[in-house]
Amino acid sequence: MNETRRNAATKIITYDSVSQVRDRHRSERIVLVSGAFDLLHLGHVRFLDNAQALGEVLVVGGGSDVDVKRYKSKDRPFYNEEERLKSVAALEAVDYCFVTYAPEEGKGHFLDWLKHTFSHLRPDFYVFNNDTFDIPYRLELAGSHKVAVKILEDFYKVNGEALSTTKILERVSAMPKLR
Repeated sequence: MNETRRNAATKIITYDSVSQVRDRHRSERIVLVSGAFDLLHLGHVRFLDNAQALGEVLVVGGGSDVDVKRYKSKDRPFYNEEERLKSVAALEAVDYCFVTYAPEEGKGHFLDWLKHTFSHLRPDFYVFNNDTFDIPYRLELAGSHKVAVKILEDFYKVNGEALSTTKILERVSAMPKLR
């Protein structure tokens, strides 16, 4: 879809409006990805570029602040959901992005937001990395909604180790203080 440059703000949509993306792009292959996208880095950029290559429209679900705190750590996210979405939306590969909302703890599976998204967006592909959490549940949900899955290998390595925001934060916190 990226035939013309779009303002990042026009790429940000609401969770409840994902069905409008399918309505606008009926004949195009839609690719869905999701993640925290806290401290956007080259690994994220390469992952999104690789996912976008599978279709014409790339839709990114970014975890809410509450969800990132619950899943990653009490000290995260580093940037709030609005800032994270604006950063993701600024990337050329991304056509749309929205905040995802997991059910409250004890009221369903953390990934149950995917049920609504698969039903309303009806993506052709759901793409994630081979090191993500709960791959069996993701495969089950995608299969039950007839969404093809593509699992990507580690998308960027530094010194043989997959790059992640968590690892970046660990390296920064271990650095001596600058004076």
